[in-house]
Amino acid sequence: MQNKINFPIYRQLKQIQDGGFPIFMKKLKTGFLFYGLNFFALLIILLMRIIRPWITIRWGRITSIRIGHFLGEIDMYLCQRNASDSQTFDILYYQQEICNQQIKKMWDRVFSTHPRLLILPPELHYFGQIVNSLNKKLPGSAPHVIPRLTRDFNGLRSPGQIHLSFTEEEKKQCWMKLNGMGVTENTPIVCFHARDNTYLNKTLSKKNWSYHDFRDSNIQNYFLAMEKLAKRGYAAFRVGAVVSEPLKTNNSRVIDYATNGQRTELLDLFLGANCLFFLCTTSGIFYIPKVFHRPVVMVDFIPLRHMYGQDPQGIVIPKKCWLKAEKRLLTFSEMLDLEEGLDSQLLEKLGIEAVDNTPEEIMAAAFEMEERIKGVWQTTEEDEELQNCFHNILKNKKLDKTPVPRIGSKFLAQNKGLLI
Repeated sequence: MQNKINFPIYRQLKQIQDGGFPIFMKKLKTGFLFYGLNFFALLIILLMRIIRPWITIRWGRITSIRIGHFLGEIDMYLCQRNASDSQTFDILYYQQEICNQQIKKMWDRVFSTHPRLLILPPELHYFGQIVNSLNKKLPGSAPHVIPRLTRDFNGLRSPGQIHLSFTEEEKKQCWMKLNGMGVTENTPIVCFHARDNTYLNKTLSKKNWSYHDFRDSNIQNYFLAMEKLAKRGYAAFRVGAVVSEPLKTNNSRVIDYATNGQRTELLDLFLGANCLFFLCTTSGIFYIPKVFHRPVVMVDFIPLRHMYGQDPQGIVIPKKCWLKAEKRLLTFSEMLDLEEGLDSQLLEKLGIEAVDNTPEEIMAAAFEMEERIKGVWQTTEEDEELQNCFHNILKNKKLDKTPVPRIGSKFLAQNKGLLI
């Protein structure tokens, strides 16, 4: 009998037997709802196929549970839609979980101005999920699916194409907050963010996220760059929603915004949209400056092959990879060979240790970006030769067909031995 209970039908019957008539009625209601919604979804999908010669209806999910996807996927969707002058009629639905209500509010403002675009209300997210999932399982689904993409593989983003904007009231609220922290409209801002495992472990605790740990970074390694930029007159903001530890500083221009009690979802976006540049690791928060076309310095970047499709005006310095068995660093070519789905367990299996950037390496990358923005950076012939060597490696790996940022000049000069 125990084996029979493991089958769904016997398990359902056992629950009805144990729970009696109330459980029977509950399951009857749930069954009618489930099969009724699926039947209605099937009718919609068949209708979509029939009317495709005249109009193509597409379905897509807004991945709203994590900020990188919430910003990056919709931004790329709109870029693609604008570039292709799409005549499709698109239906989008949010996930049940919304990681940032301010982002939703701003996307809703954008969606309301787009013709041939329908956003399902939150109450219908489950039905949208049914249609989208069932559609993908049936033949002929490809024209009816909105592709999901966060990286700009085809150079669709243009500097003047910023989809999100703040209302005057939102700007006023943000400047009031910043003024209270001693930051005026004339104070240049640089944002810093170090990825750690605290955010995912606390906000999405049902899943084991340890496979992402190799991407983590130590915020204390950023402190030297923060202090030096503060001396140059900048307000250095440490940002993040949930972080593992506070900064230890008495410098009024180094602001631990992530832990000082002043953080809001609106101000998160405003800082990323109005900073001189944003220095961070490979974490979803870097899509805030990205969608507002603010320059990004990415440190402790791993896996290196993910740099293709990133902002060509950006700067990257990767984590180095120590091959324990041979007691040496992987070359850039070998780092690029590490597979797309790299995770902590695979690195351990390969006997590779990811080595964080030093405070001095991070500071040098920050200074390079600052000077490039100001127009005072002096490039050298050696640097251009080294950058070309690196791009030749990308070309050999067939990763040069999309926009790629520069490797930090000082980092590359100090690690030219990895170019072989």
